[in-house]
Formats: sequence, C-alpha cells, structure tokens
Amino acid sequence: MVRRRILGFAIGKMLRQDGWAEKYNPKNQFQVNQYDYLSCKEYLAALKEKWQEYEDPECEFEGYVDVSKYSNFEDYAYDVDVYRTRLEWRDEMDFDCEFDVNPCDFEYEEYYIKALKRAWKKELDPYDEFQSIDLELIDDVNEYKEQVETYREWIDTYGDYNLDPSEYENEDEYLDALRKLWKEKHDYFNEFNSVNPRNYSNESDYLKAIENKKNWMNKYDKNNAYKLDPSDYVCEEDYLDDLRACWQEKYDPNTKTN
Repeated sequence: MVRRRILGFAIGKMLRQDGWAEKYNPKNQFQVNQYDYLSCKEYLAALKEKWQEYEDPECEFEGYVDVSKYSNFEDYAYDVDVYRTRLEWRDEMDFDCEFDVNPCDFEYEEYYIKALKRAWKKELDPYDEFQSIDLELIDDVNEYKEQVETYREWIDTYGDYNLDPSEYENEDEYLDALRKLWKEKHDYFNEFNSVNPRNYSNESDYLKAIENKKNWMNKYDKNNAYKLDPSDYVCEEDYLDDLRACWQEKYDPNTKTN
C-alpha cells in the first residue's frame, strides 16, 4: 500500500513536470530537463536563461526586454527582434556609434533620427552659428560636417562679422555681404566711392586703400570742402593738382595757370 502511494506520488510529480515542459517547452527546443527541478518556478527560471542565451547572448537588450517577465518564448523572441530591428536604424545612420543616441530608446525610427541629428548639432555646432543648415535635408553626418567645416573656413579666411555663412548660397555671395559691411564701417559717408570693396578679398587691404586716400584728404583738404574724391586719383600729385585748381577758382578766378 505504501509502495503504491509512493509510486502514485512519483507518477503524479512526473506528470506535473511533464505539464511544465508541455506548456513552456513543447518542442523541447531548449535542453532543460524538467525532472531536475522541484517547482515550476525553478524550471521556468532555468528555461528563461536558455531563452536569453539563444536570443540575446550579449545581453544587449536586457534593459529593454526583461526575460523574467515573459511566460513563453515566442513573445520574448518577438520583442527582442523588435529591438534588434531598432539597432539596424543605427547601422544606417550612425554605424560607428559616434553619437550617444541609442535607437532602442525610441519607438519610431523618425524619433531616433531627430534625436540623432540634435546630437550632431550639439557636437558640431554647439553655439548654433549656422542656423540655416537644414538638417531635415541631410541624412549623412559627414555631409553635415563638411558644410560646417566649409563655413568655418570662410569665417577664418575673412573674419568673424556675426554673419551666418549658411544663409548664403556660395562663398562669393557671403563675401559680397561682408564687403557691404566693410563699406559701411570704413566709408559710411561714401567719400571714397572709387575704392570699390569688390576689388578686395579682405578688410585689411580695403581699409589700407581707404586710409591711403584719407591721408591725402587730411593732408590737403581735411574737411573735404572741395568735394573731391581722393579715390578718383591714382597718384597724390594728380589729386593735389585738381585741388590747386579749386583753390585758384575760389580765390583768384581771374587768373589762369598756364
């Protein structure tokens, strides 16, 4: 009688253990022996370790897909695959993982891309100097880097005038805008119109030309009383000759110089 009871208990236990396997590992895909465990909880915990070893051996998605919360392999495998797909977004946009933006943190690819582009801007243009670069039109960080570097070269070449180079189609347009600033700064009253800023590629040379003509004016006609533009003359002596003619016309109009 006792033996029958023991046998019946053993058979019942084995049937329960078989039930665990039937429920959680019906295809015997994972080599976990249900008979090695005293409770379903212990068996399922061991089985989940195998699920993770199979689907996420590097534990890449452990923080996003907690295997302990799943009761069947199919659901766990599906969710891991969802996050694995999200990593593919990074392969397309940030293959070298240069920027600390994890695609697994985003439900949709477009959200990830927007966050990634914000990271590009924070890294490459932290002070928002180039506001007219439209990141919506750029899908390659190297293209963005190239644009930023080009605009920085323009600033380094011509000086920083608080103009945003990205507002201009090309370098020539940017330089023309700078020339207008040089003109306003150094010849606001248009006294030296013949010194054309378009003939100069840097402010220093333009200013030198202005100062040269201004020195003639300060030397001979400081207040520009005779309204002669020194920049109309190639050499100082020609300017002085015309001033002399003005002086004579003013003070001795009846006498003509031979």
